[in-house]
Amino acid sequence: MAKRKTAAGGSTKAAGAATHVFDWLARSPASLPGIVVAFGDEPFLKRIARRALRAVAAGDPTVPPDVSLDGDSAQWRDVADALATQSLFGGGKSLVEVTNADAFISRYRDALEPYPARPFASGALVLDVKFFPANTRFYKAVAADGLAIDCRLPTTGRGKNPPVDDGAVIGWMTAWAKSAHDLKLDRKTAAVVYELVGPQPGLLDQELAKLALYVKPGESPTAELAARVVGGWRTQTAWQMLDHAADGDAAHAMELLGELLAAGDAPQAIFGQVAWWLRRYAAAARAYEEAERSRRKISLAQAMEHAGFFKWKREEFARGEKQLKQLGRQRALALFAWLKETDLKLKSSHSRDNRARLALELLLLRLAKETKELATST
Repeated sequence: MAKRKTAAGGSTKAAGAATHVFDWLARSPASLPGIVVAFGDEPFLKRIARRALRAVAAGDPTVPPDVSLDGDSAQWRDVADALATQSLFGGGKSLVEVTNADAFISRYRDALEPYPARPFASGALVLDVKFFPANTRFYKAVAADGLAIDCRLPTTGRGKNPPVDDGAVIGWMTAWAKSAHDLKLDRKTAAVVYELVGPQPGLLDQELAKLALYVKPGESPTAELAARVVGGWRTQTAWQMLDHAADGDAAHAMELLGELLAAGDAPQAIFGQVAWWLRRYAAAARAYEEAERSRRKISLAQAMEHAGFFKWKREEFARGEKQLKQLGRQRALALFAWLKETDLKLKSSHSRDNRARLALELLLLRLAKETKELATST
């Protein structure tokens, strides 16, 4: 079986490489090496990695580490003393955490580089850092004799801004929903939540917790329930934003986009909400056109049902029909291409917040501009 490439640029099981947090959590390890470095820019992934490390060390993820120090002020002598002390919780290793440890590593590189090969037998050192360059001697020492946990989002390739491995995140969601929220989540429903929220592990966890309240423990929510529950007022605001864009009112659509961004929504998450609806409009338009080509009579409502709209949600169905009519055939058929273009931008050249906002604004302007062009040409 081929091994997935991680954000660290290597196989998750190759010698000398970091292990992605998703893979490490799936292994359910029974013991810890003398040193663990959790690195990356996703705070939620680092938090659940540290909880899992505590569970291995003390048998309970809620048990705090024996010693926790801040890397800006921590001294090596204090860390070494703590590691040499037997755990307060019995026969296991003492767990010593140094958070925000980038500066700590820089200060004590000479002491840390040989440590993975000769750690204290009585303790496990956990360093929480943002950056952990693979070309340093310390990284290679940890990868060889300790454990390096990559707590970034997994990616599907190399380069400066490789795209997120959506399939890997969705796979983690199904496992995490079960272990953390007793929620049986199939990949289809997980994909709906992911599209609405985007690649933000912390927000995904919050939405999974909310979704779990709508079903009995161990039961499976439907994709339709997930689409209705996830997002709350944000979903309604996204609806309104599309309404105005479809009407050619770009200014009002931009105002609503600004409200979503001001509320803390990431541009990628907003795109997920918008894309969820627009893809169904595109599918409905395509179904309608294919029926015409086959000389079959089909109503717009039937095309929408074919695309995944559910008629028993009367208000939602009527709203969707109204928006699809506003979009018109030409724009609806072009949506797949527009969404693909925007998605690629958000995962590469426009991944940063300001440029990501620009990508969304361009999509809304394209919708609104096409509306006015069609109006003036008729």
